[in-house]
Amino acid sequence: MHSMTGYGRGEAEGLGSHFQIDIKSVNHRYLDIGVHMPGQLAALENLIRRKLKDRLGRGKVDVYLSWKNEDNATATLCYDEQLAGQYLKHLRSLADTYDLSNQVNAYQISRYPHVFSMEEEPVDAESYWPVVEEALNAALEAFLRARSEEGEYLRRDLKDKLQELTLHVDAVRERYPVVMQEYEQKLTDKLHTLIEDGKVDEGRIAAELILVSDKLCTDEEVVRLQSHIEQMDQTLDMDEQIGKKLDFLAQEMNRESNTILSKTNDAETADHAIALKTIIEKIREQIQNIE
Repeated sequence: MHSMTGYGRGEAEGLGSHFQIDIKSVNHRYLDIGVHMPGQLAALENLIRRKLKDRLGRGKVDVYLSWKNEDNATATLCYDEQLAGQYLKHLRSLADTYDLSNQVNAYQISRYPHVFSMEEEPVDAESYWPVVEEALNAALEAFLRARSEEGEYLRRDLKDKLQELTLHVDAVRERYPVVMQEYEQKLTDKLHTLIEDGKVDEGRIAAELILVSDKLCTDEEVVRLQSHIEQMDQTLDMDEQIGKKLDFLAQEMNRESNTILSKTNDAETADHAIALKTIIEKIREQIQNIE
C-alpha cells in the first residue's frame, strides 16, 4: 500500500553535466504529472512522463530537473545593435524636442529591454537521456520508498480504527435485545395503567413488539457494516492500488452507520452510532492519501 504523498531526489553526472531531479506529490483523484525543466531539454519530457506513468497510479506529481553544464556554456550573451541604435535615435529626438541635455552613455543604453539578451544554444537533448534517466531512476526509487513508508503508517492507523469500529458494532449488536426487552416492559407497564381490570392481552403486546422490532431492527445494517470492515481490513493487506476501493467501502460503511442512527430510539445505541460515524469520517480522510 502506498501513500500519494512523497518526495525523492536523484543525481547523476555524465557528458560534462550534472543533473538533479526532485519528485514530490500530493493527493489527487487521478494521476496528474507536471514536468519542470530547462527548455533545451524539452524533448525529454515525454520520456520522463512515460516512465512515471509506468510506476504511478494516482497523485499530483511534480518533477523538477536542474542541469549544470560543467564543460561548455549553454547560453550566449547577444547584443542587438539595431535596437540600441533605435533607442539612441529616439532619445536624441526627445532631447531636441524638449530642449533637454543629451548625455546618453553606453551603460544607460545597455539597460534598456532586449539590448542585451541571453540566447540558449541548441543541444542534442536525447544524447543526455541516459544520464537524465539515471538521475530519474534514483529519484523515483527514493520517491516510491517514501510513499511506501508513509503507506505503511497509514495501514497501521487504519487497522487500529477498524478495530475501534468493530467494538462499536459489537456493542450495537449486543444492545438490541436489551432495547427490545426494555421496550416490552415499558409497553406492558403502560397497558396495565390504561386497562382498569389489570388484564393485559398478551397477543396485543406481541403484535406491538413485532411492529416495533421491524422498525428498530438493525441486524442487516450491523451485518453489512461488519462485512465492510472485514473487506477493508483484507484490502489494506493488498500490494496494489487500493485507494478507490477503500473509498467505496468507506462510503458504504457511512451509509450503514447513518441508517443505524436513524432507526434507533435508544440513547446508548445512538452514542455508538455517532462514534461509528466519527471514526468512519477519520478513515475517509486518511483514505484520501492512499494511491
